[in-house]
Amino acid sequence: MQRFFNLLFLIVIPSIGACQECLKEEADAIYKQALTANHNAKYDSSIYYFKKSSEQYYSIEDWENYINAEIGIGWVLATKGQYENSLEHLHITLDKSIRRLTEKHVSTASCYNNIGIAYDYKGNYANAVEFYKKSLSIKKDILGSQNKLVARDINNIGVTYAMVGNYKQALLYFNQSLHIRLSVNDKSLKDIADSYNNIGELFNISGQLDSSAMYLNKSIKILEEELGKYHPEISKGYANIADLFVKTAKYDSAMIYYNEAEERLIHTFGMKHPYLSSVYRKISRAYKTEELFDMSSNYAHRAAVTLIRDVENIDIYAFLELKGIISNIDFLHSLINKGNILFSKWCYVNK
Repeated sequence: MQRFFNLLFLIVIPSIGACQECLKEEADAIYKQALTANHNAKYDSSIYYFKKSSEQYYSIEDWENYINAEIGIGWVLATKGQYENSLEHLHITLDKSIRRLTEKHVSTASCYNNIGIAYDYKGNYANAVEFYKKSLSIKKDILGSQNKLVARDINNIGVTYAMVGNYKQALLYFNQSLHIRLSVNDKSLKDIADSYNNIGELFNISGQLDSSAMYLNKSIKILEEELGKYHPEISKGYANIADLFVKTAKYDSAMIYYNEAEERLIHTFGMKHPYLSSVYRKISRAYKTEELFDMSSNYAHRAAVTLIRDVENIDIYAFLELKGIISNIDFLHSLINKGNILFSKWCYVNK
């Protein structure tokens, strides 16, 4: 199953209160630059500003906002596909948060949530759920059950259940999260769009294609209005819409949407990223369904190469040891996909 469910992270906006003169104001301004860069998918700039604000907050001993800036760094590393670096950074940040802010603090919960996301991306779903539930418990105690930050944790637990194939449980969590998001006063349209996307993909899996298309299109419309048409988040919606066209044998339409997704991901991340690999695996399976095995094999190979740093179009299958793999779980899926395609081609030729 492909990773096109949307996981929600938590970066807390700096708290408003008495600040240490201009240093606090300057740090807050830098932090907002980091959030803006992240919103606009300028991830290297986002890390730069998070680090700069972190240093400033540390210098004035503003521990809450120092932790929040460090969490931001960990989140962006995960977004860039650097999962091991993200986990290492976030675990260190978690220790700092417990020491500086205590266990029962929203920022500590945010650490747990983001660690869960990094484990989720790596395919370590048991650890992911464990950390999501720790975050959820803390937030419920502090914020109550009807809060958009609580809804984000509920959504993330639903994503993990979906990834392991427990779709009934996943839908319960997605609907619970959406209900909270629609009922709170300080609504986040992006969060609502993420819920629509996740529910839409579940309907796709269960074969309810009309319902799936309705939810996915609602998600894309909101995201285009909130983020702009070329933000990488929208690529997930395009890829999911393309999947619907494949199921109805409308392959030309599917390729248009897959190509739109590919274009946005390459524009933001370059040629090396797990999301791009997922799109290439989807394209390879579409060509396989059409019995265009050479095209299918080509995209399966791209899916694997996209996950190896500093490697271009080489015979990766000739190497017993490969270094610089961005995501082991996605690389394994890519190799399995390639093997399935070659087997299907052999069966087709020898039938």
